[in-house]
Amino acid sequence: LAHHQEEWCEAAALAGARLQVESHLEDDLHVAGADDELVALVMALIDNAREAMEEGGLLEVTLGRCEGFAVLRVRDTGGGMSPEVLERACEPFFTTKEAEHVGLGLTQVQRLCVARHGRLLLSSEPGQGTTVEVVLPLAQPQAGRSGGGRAAHPGGGAPRSLTVLLADDDPALLRV
Repeated sequence: LAHHQEEWCEAAALAGARLQVESHLEDDLHVAGADDELVALVMALIDNAREAMEEGGLLEVTLGRCEGFAVLRVRDTGGGMSPEVLERACEPFFTTKEAEHVGLGLTQVQRLCVARHGRLLLSSEPGQGTTVEVVLPLAQPQAGRSGGGRAAHPGGGAPRSLTVLLADDDPALLRV
């Protein structure tokens, strides 16, 4: 996350906006799931927050633990969402953005949360920004595991690998 902060601020400055990023990240938190899926989840939330602040603002990312759960909170000071938009925010293909957005970001985040026995919480008010919380159960780190990788295979032993090839002409979809 830290190595992306400067990049995000520079991109905002090129667009004529001033983005301030604050992060408070607790170390040594482990949740079940593939690292690439978890990274995609975090990046989708941050991309949504950055896009909500076209004129700039504060992007705050916190990661901590609470009662056996990892809690990721992404807060922006963008335009916020009306109650009607907030209600539909996780629907597949629902978007309030331009045509190049497919409206799958929060849908994918919600799917990953449910698959990992977690939950996605959204709060927003017009003119007040948006806060998104991802709450996932903590997993016990495996002995000899070096930060990252996959969780243990349910049947024991090493997990099977799987390669998926995705071809599409939509860069936003490929990013997800």
